[in-house]
This record gives sequence, structure tokens and C-alpha cells, in this order.
Amino acid sequence: MNKNHRSSDESIQLAEFAEKAYLEYSMYVILDRALPNICDGLKPVQRRIIFAMSELGLNSSSKFKKSARTVGDVIGKYHPHGDGACYEAMVLMAQDFSFNYKFIEGQGNWGSIDNPKSFAAMRYTEAKLTSYAESLLDELKFKTVDWCPNFDGTLIEPTILPAKVPNILINGSSGIAVGMATDIPSHNLNEVIKATILLIEKPTSSLEELMRIVIAPDFPTGGLIVNSREELESIYKNGIGSIRLRACFAIKKKEIVINELPYQVSTSKIMEQIASQIEQKKINFIDDIRDESDHESPVKIVLSLKGTKFDPTIITEHFCATTDLEKTIRVNFNLIGIDGNPGRKNIKQIIQEWIKFRTSKIEKKFKFQKSEVENRIHVLDGYLVAVLNIETIIAIIRSSEDPNREIQKKFLLSEAQTKSILELRLKQIAKLEEEKVKKERDVLQERLNDINKVLKSKNSIKKQIKKELEEERTSFGKERASRLVEMPVSKEINFNELIGPEPISVVLSADAWVKVLKGHKINLEKISFRQGDSLLNVLEVSTRDEIIFFDERGRAYCIESHKLSIKRGLGEPLASKFNPPDDTRFVGMACQSLNDYILFCSTSGRGFVAKTKTISSKTKGGKNTLVLDSGERLLFPIAFNDPRQEWVAIVSTIGKLLIFPANELPILTKGKGVKLMQLNANSEIKEEIAFITILKNEQSLRIYSGSKRPLILRESDQVSFCANRARRGQFLPKGFRKVTKFESSK
Repeated sequence: MNKNHRSSDESIQLAEFAEKAYLEYSMYVILDRALPNICDGLKPVQRRIIFAMSELGLNSSSKFKKSARTVGDVIGKYHPHGDGACYEAMVLMAQDFSFNYKFIEGQGNWGSIDNPKSFAAMRYTEAKLTSYAESLLDELKFKTVDWCPNFDGTLIEPTILPAKVPNILINGSSGIAVGMATDIPSHNLNEVIKATILLIEKPTSSLEELMRIVIAPDFPTGGLIVNSREELESIYKNGIGSIRLRACFAIKKKEIVINELPYQVSTSKIMEQIASQIEQKKINFIDDIRDESDHESPVKIVLSLKGTKFDPTIITEHFCATTDLEKTIRVNFNLIGIDGNPGRKNIKQIIQEWIKFRTSKIEKKFKFQKSEVENRIHVLDGYLVAVLNIETIIAIIRSSEDPNREIQKKFLLSEAQTKSILELRLKQIAKLEEEKVKKERDVLQERLNDINKVLKSKNSIKKQIKKELEEERTSFGKERASRLVEMPVSKEINFNELIGPEPISVVLSADAWVKVLKGHKINLEKISFRQGDSLLNVLEVSTRDEIIFFDERGRAYCIESHKLSIKRGLGEPLASKFNPPDDTRFVGMACQSLNDYILFCSTSGRGFVAKTKTISSKTKGGKNTLVLDSGERLLFPIAFNDPRQEWVAIVSTIGKLLIFPANELPILTKGKGVKLMQLNANSEIKEEIAFITILKNEQSLRIYSGSKRPLILRESDQVSFCANRARRGQFLPKGFRKVTKFESSK
């Protein structure tokens, strides 16, 4: 083997090859798949579908043909990609809720606004072009656009379609390319044509002048555009931004009827979102939700309210904030310009470039017509010679071996004139009448003069564009579907504002089950509990209050009272509302609106006072208040109002009682606290705090021990148990040292 042999293959760096390959792929995706062209507003697959259908003779007046036939022609002749993707693009073009003006008239199941993807397979559906799509194709016969070979070079296809209107704005487009995406919303045809005519007549028109005509996008499904004027100006000036589109509501006494949805939002999705809020008990003002949509009313969702105390306007605001009843639609005017390069443009630049495109197409159209008219006049001049010399020409045709050359030579005619004469049958030659030929020639000459005037005058070309735009406006113009109503950003409901302050009683059981009963002063004896469970505490609050629950490990959990469902039966476990540690018991509850302070005390005699407003916690895992060591538990927290005028009464498990002023305790938000009562650590029987309560001036203290009648310590009897904080306290009388219940009373 020759060691000096070198491979003829070129070698390049891997990074260089990867960069080149990626750029080529990127440009292919951008130019040949994802971005629309400013001229006709179509992506390549859409353009090829329309062209293939026109080649199949599927115009608006023809019979329907199977969609599979169209898809087969598209992917077999022009677009070598998957049949599924091609058919999905075709389906989208047939949905009147996806485009302002659909390109395809469908027969069969082409999806619905409720489920756009529910269309039937291509073997079942049938299709033909709409009149609007035909308007994009009309001028192909005038050779107004360039043609290129298809993917295998066996056929040719138009590079763009000679659209008579700025379809890029009227129907919009969306797509994701490599490194860029496009989201062009649809607009009202009447407004776009008026703005285009304005720029034709006055090219220096400002963006503000255009926006007096094109006020906002116009979506096929309607809805309310709630952006401010400034936001819309920014979108049209910079070519990027977002549109806030809101559903339309009809409010009755006890019903809210949704009759228009934002673009590409389905009724089923809205119903799922609202039903989810009901199931999660985030809302309690909806009695029923129904979908009454039909052919006459494609969108009709009815929300039945519970009673009339809920303001429907606030409820619609809430649903706009928490569901897709208000949707943000991205706007990004990325497209391929008339120079073939992708880029972002504002609305004025888009219309200006389209006018340049349309001007060139009008010029090409008239040049083609001029050529056709001139050729016909030339032929008619030959016919006039033939009429005057009909006998001679017939004789030459009958006798000459080469009549073409002999007629040209004898009458000084061109080959085209001679050919057209010879192609006539003898019967037609005999019937040629000089007056008819002259009349046709005069008409064509007049037409030629008109064409020359148009081609020589820019104003005439502008008039022709305006004339065609007005014709399209007459044929396809319709009222705006999306209304512009400036509104602030929707906000989720503050239920405290929505729900009136109704009196309720919150009942907590020893096993941490909670139930809510309407009203105050309820009969506690009639409350039923689970077997082995019993009453722990009752709070008389309102539906606007926040309830604080405490567990034995010193954690506080907060919940708004209206989120506790009013149920008959045994209620619901607190574990369904919060995430407490395993095997943790709840020991009490409090309410900010009832009391200003809470007294915390552990079984080891440590504690402090906290302000109730500092305890609020929004996490399901709760918030630490009293920090406990191993083996310690939080006792029932005591809520009160004025540390300066109230006293702390604390009793231990061996019967020691201590009473001291509440203002001796520090006011903290979290911590281990201070010692409330000195316990005997050396006692054979472990001494802990059994109960704690708050005494007001002139209040008595009731002490229960077993089944005996309670010991009542009046204010004068309490003096002997009074001392400073952290003292040992005094023994209770014998027989009352094993305290089972401990409370203050009047």
C-alpha cells in the first residue's frame, strides 16, 4: 500500500460541521415550515394544500372529494412529510373557530370548538376550497408569481400565492421555528383593508392614524379584548406583546351565562376548571354548572348561584383570574418579508411591504394582459388580410405543398398570423367577416390603451389595488367579533369581602374532628361525636374570621372559617386541612377577632404570652410557637384580652395552685418562654402542670376533682394562692388535689 496516499475527501472540524448543519436546518425550518410569508400569509404546507386542491378542481362550486385524496396529492407531489401532520394542517384550515376566514369547506366531522382535535379520519371527511381561498389563487393564470420545481423536480409549484388582501393580518398565523416563533393574531378584514387604502393614499400616515382604523385584533370566537390603549399601541409599534382576551357573560338574577370564550379555549376545559374549584372547596357559591351549547349557540355555559347574596360581577372577575375565561395571548409579528428574510415587523411595516408586493403583482398582471391583447390584435390583423383575400388563401391552401411559407411571402404575414389562419377550418375562414374582426380589434385596442395607461401611471396602479380591495371587502367583509373594552387585570376573589359575616360556631373534638354549625348559643348536648370522642372546645365566630388550631407540639395552623364546610354529621378531620406530624393531637383553638392575646404553657411549666395577630400561618405544615423539649406537651392555650387586668391561675398534678398577674409574662412570637411555676423535680411522683386558666377581677375559680361538687374559690379565697411568677404555689385543700377540671366563672 502506498503510505504517501492521501484521501481525496475533505476534512473539517466537527464544531464547524455541526454549526453549518445546524444553521442549514434552522433556516430550512424557518423558511420552509414554521413562518408565514408576508405576501400571502401562508406557511408552505398551507400554500401547498390550497394549490393541490385547485389542481384537483376542488373549487367552491365543485363537488366535495375525500380529504385522503387531497392529502395524498399534497404529500406525494409537493410536501414530503407525514400524512398526519398534513391532515391536521388541513383540518385547521377548515375550522371557522380557528380562522377568521377558513380556506377549506368541510363535510363531515372536522372537530368542534369544544374539542378541536375530535375530527374524523381523512378517509371519512370530504373537502373543497372556499371562495376566500379562491381569491388567493385567482391571478396565478396571469403569471404574477414565480414558480419553482417541487421536491423531486418533476412538477412546478408557486413560491407564493397572489393574494388580493393582506391575509397575514386577516387570518393571522402561529408557529415555532428554531430560535424564533411567530404569533400573529387575526384582524377584521374591513379594518385591515381600510388601513391599507389609507397607506396607499397617504404613505406617510402615522401608527396612531392606522390605529384609529385597526383598533385591535379580531378573533373568530369573539370575546372581550381588555388591554389598555397604551398596551395595544406598544404591540403594534414594536411587533411584540400580549393580548388579554376575556369571555363574554350575560348576568341574570341567579345565573351567569358564558356565551363567548377566548380564542382556542374549550367549554369542557372551563367546566373542568370550575368543577375543580368546587371539589377542592375553594368556592361555595355555585349551585350547578351546565353546558347548554348547541348548533344555534356554540358556546353556552350556565352557572347557577346559591341565593342572590353573591355579586355576579365579582364572581365573573374571580373566574377570569382563576380559569381560562381570561387568557393571555402572545403577539409576535415574526414573518418572512418580501426580501425572503425572516424578521419582526410592526403593523405599518407589514402593510407597507404587502402594498409593494401587491403593486408588483398588479404590474405583472397588466403586463401579461398587455402581451395577450397585443398577440390577439396581431392575429386579428392577419385575419383582416385573410378576409380581404379569402379566395386566394383558400386556393393556396388547396394547391400548395407549403401553404404556410407561401402565405407569409405573398401577404407579408408573420408566422403566428399564418399559423392562426391555417388552424381555422375552411368553413370558419369562409365565415370570417371584416366588420366583426374590425370590431373585436377596436375593442382590444381600446383595452390595450387602458392597460398602457395603467402601466405608465403609478396612481393608476394604486387605484387598481384600491378597487380590488374594495371588491374583496364587499365580498367578504363582516362585523367585528371581538369587542375592545379596557379593563384592569382580573383578580381572585377575596372571600372575606364576598361572604357576609354570618354567625357560626366551630366545634373541635378531642380527636381533632371539626364541624361548623350555623348560629351561636348552640345546644352542646345535641352535638354528636364519633364513638369514643368528646367535645374539646367551641368558638362562636363569623364566616369572615380566621381560626387558629394548636397541636400538642406547639405548632399553630390557620384557616379562614368559610373554608371549613358546614356539614351535618360528624364533621371532618383537621388532618384533611393541614399536614401535622404523625400521631399529633390538637389541643385547642382560638380566633383573632375574639381575643388579642394567647397564653401558652407547657407541661413542664414554661410559657409566654403572644399576640394573636402574630400567629397567622398560611402553610399547611403549621408554624412553631412554643418550642418544646422532648417529652413536653402544650396545654390548652388560653385566649384573653388585657394582661394588665387579668391573672394567670396554674395548678400542678400534685395539687399546687399559683395565681400571679398576667403582665409578669413576656410577650413573644416564638420561643421556649419563661418559667410560670416552680415544680419539684426531686419528688417521687413526677410533677407537671395539669391545667392553666385566666382570671379576671372578681371572678371565681372552679376546681373539680372526680365526681365531687366543685371547690369554688372566690376572690377573697384566692389571696392565699397569689404570689409572683415562678413560685411553688400552695396546696389545695385535701380531696381537691387531683384536679380533673379547672375553670374561671363569674
